[in-house]
Amino acid sequence: AGGGEARTWSGSVAPGTRLYADALVSLLGFPADAKVSGALRLASDRPLVVSSRTWNATERGTYGAHLAGLREERAVTPERPGVLPALKRGASSRTNVGLTNPGEGEATAAIRLFAANGTALGSARTVTVPPGALVQVDDVFVACGAGDAAIAWARVEVTTPGGALLAYASVIDNATSDPTI
Repeated sequence: AGGGEARTWSGSVAPGTRLYADALVSLLGFPADAKVSGALRLASDRPLVVSSRTWNATERGTYGAHLAGLREERAVTPERPGVLPALKRGASSRTNVGLTNPGEGEATAAIRLFAANGTALGSARTVTVPPGALVQVDDVFVACGAGDAAIAWARVEVTTPGGALLAYASVIDNATSDPTI
């Protein structure tokens, strides 16, 4: 996972404008039926508000989640580990963890799971993320050999000197695949 094709767009947007309803199709030229995922990096010489919605269409309608844009200053670094709270796994749900690398070089992180009382669950999962890429660890509890947990949290520790990663967790309803981020 991670490290796919990079595409670039450059242009101007008038203040207060919603640029594109589907940036992957209308801005970056992916086919409308493409199965595409990844990170978007946006820059501006003026204040900018960024948000997105990721979604899936099914016979029963759509499901998905709203994602706010994050500034690189919020990235997890070797000096500033990150915490992902309110995670769980069981018959009705699973948790995915994603890492995006805004940097110019590869970055590696360890994901460690903990029970609500602070007891370690399973073992650390090491993830290497290419520059500009998004890598998602599906069902992180299984990936870490942690078993089920009604409530847990993850610590994300970047191990690459000078590295930085943006991290998220998504708890997925196993019956509907609806995520909570």
